Amino acid sequence: MSSRWTPVTSKTATTTAALDTTTSNRCNCPHSTRIDPTRPRPHLPATTPSWMKVLHRALLTASFNQDCSCLAVGTKTGFRIFNCDPFGKSLVRNDGGIGIVEMLFTTNIIALVGAGEQHTHSPRRLQIMNTKKQSVICELDFPSAVLAVHVNRRRLVVVLDSAIHVYDLSNMKRVASIDINYNPHAITALSSSSDRCYLAYPTYVHPHAAAPPAKVSDPPLLSADAVGASPTSSSNSGSKPSASSTSSSSTQAGSGGVTLFDVIEQHPVVIIPAHKAPLAAMTFSASGRYLATASTKGTIIRVFSVPDGAQLFQFRRGTYPARIFSLQFHPNEQLLAASSETETVHIFKLGGSGGSGGTEGGGGGVASPGTDSASFTSVSSAGYPPATAGSASASSPTIATTVGGDPPPSTPTAAAAPFFNVLVGTAAGAVTSLWSKRATIQAYLPDAFVNAVLDPARDFARAKAPTGIGERSVVGFSPVAPHVYVVTSEGYLHVYALDLERGEECVLVRQERVVDEPA
Repeated sequence: MSSRWTPVTSKTATTTAALDTTTSNRCNCPHSTRIDPTRPRPHLPATTPSWMKVLHRALLTASFNQDCSCLAVGTKTGFRIFNCDPFGKSLVRNDGGIGIVEMLFTTNIIALVGAGEQHTHSPRRLQIMNTKKQSVICELDFPSAVLAVHVNRRRLVVVLDSAIHVYDLSNMKRVASIDINYNPHAITALSSSSDRCYLAYPTYVHPHAAAPPAKVSDPPLLSADAVGASPTSSSNSGSKPSASSTSSSSTQAGSGGVTLFDVIEQHPVVIIPAHKAPLAAMTFSASGRYLATASTKGTIIRVFSVPDGAQLFQFRRGTYPARIFSLQFHPNEQLLAASSETETVHIFKLGGSGGSGGTEGGGGGVASPGTDSASFTSVSSAGYPPATAGSASASSPTIATTVGGDPPPSTPTAAAAPFFNVLVGTAAGAVTSLWSKRATIQAYLPDAFVNAVLDPARDFARAKAPTGIGERSVVGFSPVAPHVYVVTSEGYLHVYALDLERGEECVLVRQERVVDEPA
């Protein structure tokens, strides 16, 4: 088993007061993304996490609460809490750089981790603060920098680069410690639901690992068939590989696995082979019923059911790879938004024509837009019906290479040109004819192939964020209006109007500054 967990019952964190969960006008979200710019800070300690070594903007972190009614940001001088609709500043505290800010729903309890620029705000120290009493309730020190903090009404989760610690929020006792593979980007997620209280973290799963006898404590590992891949992907072994068959040092294909961990019962539930490439982002829906994942390639986003791990939907963000920074479900769980290093925020609709059912898994099989493979990129990116013989010649080399096996000459000779044109026209005409009869053909093809190849799921709506290429952003939905929120590393909250019926391009309605203007 590549990831180990150890329940702990005796170690208790030092607390200075009981947790006060009195409701206030501030709230918290486990779905957060740190804003990490690009100027190095070589004077910071070597143990400082990489995302803190590149600070050059005032905004260090930003996160929405579960229903996105509030926004919390950390800056080089402190942290701030905002109400989103109507927009307004709720709390400002300037007593040192804050690298992580996580709040507990609408209570006065917040979790803070320093940015490392002051001795009292170490990145290795987690502070639980009561904003109403302006006092620190609890302090937890760790051997390495805290990379992420997640919280719900029952559990507090602290993520280090190679370990995860789980605490009972009622008494701050550590109830579990999980040794994980090196995870410098803290790709983790915690369900905000108290009923489906699950933690998700990356796991390396080799697709062709041999299966030793399963242990009672091992979680079930879903086969590639369980998430819709071709049966050939699991033909090398007669049984399903268990969690213990994976190596913590494995970085080969299948490294995009996800472990679901029950933080109430303190045991792993299932391992999902979500992607071939390593994970880049994941998030739970508000009820904890869905888990969305994206890999470092960033072309495919998948949605799985919780806790069985069955694939429900898959969406295609785009043709070219891009790093996905943020995933967010709408509170009604009918929409999913994704922001990436491109300027476009994509919004997908779960169900209906907006998503493909459980079609492709992270394993092998037929390459399609549903897999992390570029084999079908040229097919899916071209418009349909395909161009006829008189269309632009850009597609000619592709068809010639496919037919002849060797790249065509850059300038065909006069004798070869007629044959070449006839070949192109014949192939294009055949594909056009087949495409016109696709409704009939689809009746004889597997649903998985139809959904993934012939009808790939694209975005339902999109928004253009006024940010530079590669700049980080955090996305969310308004709970009171059909609006999409996008927080960019420049320190602005952008609000877009979303047409829930037609989708298409979202319209920017306003933008709000969440950090002070530079002097």
